Amino acid sequence: MISNISVKSLVKRICFVALFIMGVFMLTACSYSGYLELRGDVTSIRLVHYDNPDVGFARNTLGFAIGRGRYKDFNDGMVETLEYLDQAQFENFLTATYDRSFFGHVAGRPDSPNGLAVLVEYESGEFDVISSSFTAHFETDGTFESYVASWRGIEEVIYRYFETDITWFLGRTPPTVDEFSQFMRVEGFNVVNYTEDVGDVPGVRRKVRAYFPTYHSEAGSYIEFIEFWGPVRSGDGFEARREEMLDGVGSNHVIQEERIVGHMMTQVYSRGNVSRAQRASDVMISALSVSEEYSEWIEALFEMLFLERVITD
Repeated sequence: MISNISVKSLVKRICFVALFIMGVFMLTACSYSGYLELRGDVTSIRLVHYDNPDVGFARNTLGFAIGRGRYKDFNDGMVETLEYLDQAQFENFLTATYDRSFFGHVAGRPDSPNGLAVLVEYESGEFDVISSSFTAHFETDGTFESYVASWRGIEEVIYRYFETDITWFLGRTPPTVDEFSQFMRVEGFNVVNYTEDVGDVPGVRRKVRAYFPTYHSEAGSYIEFIEFWGPVRSGDGFEARREEMLDGVGSNHVIQEERIVGHMMTQVYSRGNVSRAQRASDVMISALSVSEEYSEWIEALFEMLFLERVITD
């Protein structure tokens, strides 16, 4: 007859082995690493924005594969080139990025790049895509060939070797609908949620208006927050609002604009009023026909709503 001590000892050993195996599995599945390898002579290196709002996951949080053909092929139609790297910088850039170990993220593998990335193109026509969320090698026709990992810290490398100002592109983040509403209430605005009324409007997910308080009624009518179904529709919404702002402006007007891929701002001074629309990702905030006396306040307000993170060397 097995003694109680032996049973307890056996159970402990089994539990220890099970926990050990689970720990090893979690570490290998959720925190993988790798490194890039050069595959030939490099002909060009360019900084791009890959606009793919429908990016999914090829592996889940535990590292399990999701379906066949998990990784998507590269689509040239989604690429916006921001800058070509000077050939004199090739060697330094490649030294900083290739044959160096780096870790992937914990939350599972995406099935495609999305956002800021670097394309390293070979003489053969094949190319590598390097980004903070997805790094992989593709064939000449864009067919996915092999996955490496996400290149943590690639933004700092980009900032060092490219001239394009990515600080605003990376750092501008819009508020959530709750953050916007709370902030505007603190400022004394009357916040009204119109989300239910626009439930059937294509492309719009949420709509909130913050009406000027009565003691500032001469300033303007309202400041509007709209969240769209994805960055592409947000871009379309921004262009429509921009056209509305420019429609009917007088001959004596001033336009200020900033455009870096998914981050856009247009401000128009006309006939004693200022209008501003600003967009980041899938959120747009706009204020139309506000008294020019409040222009400095409007600029400060939008700077506060769209926070900025500064990248340093």
